[in-house]
Parts: sequence; C-alpha cells; structure tokens
Amino acid sequence: MRSWAINLHKELTDTGIQAAHIGIDATIGTPTFYGQPRATADQLALLHWDLHMNHRDQSERIFRG
Repeated sequence: MRSWAINLHKELTDTGIQAAHIGIDATIGTPTFYGQPRATADQLALLHWDLHMNHRDQSERIFRG
C-alpha cells in the first residue's frame, strides 16, 4: 500500500488531489508487547489532519509513538 500511495501521489501532482500513506510504528490502544510504543486515536487523527491540511505536497508520514 505504501508504494501504491507514493506512486499515485506522484501521478496526481498538480491535479489538486492528494494520495498519502501514514505508517504506524506503534500499537493502537493498549500495548501488546512490553515497551512497545502506543498510539491513541486522537494522536493518529491529528497526524491525518496535519498531513491533509498543512503538508499536501507530502505522500507519507510515519507515526512512531
């Protein structure tokens, strides 16, 4: 999916349409592994919003917790 989104983003340049991917390097909600970073829905929503509103020229963001 990552490669697809990045390549689609390149094809859609200058059309006003954004294709993007957000990689999540954390568990969502309760951690499943000892010491594993945790992501909340609120944190992920802010990342999506920021990418859509402020960084439309980017095709990828990574959340590392």
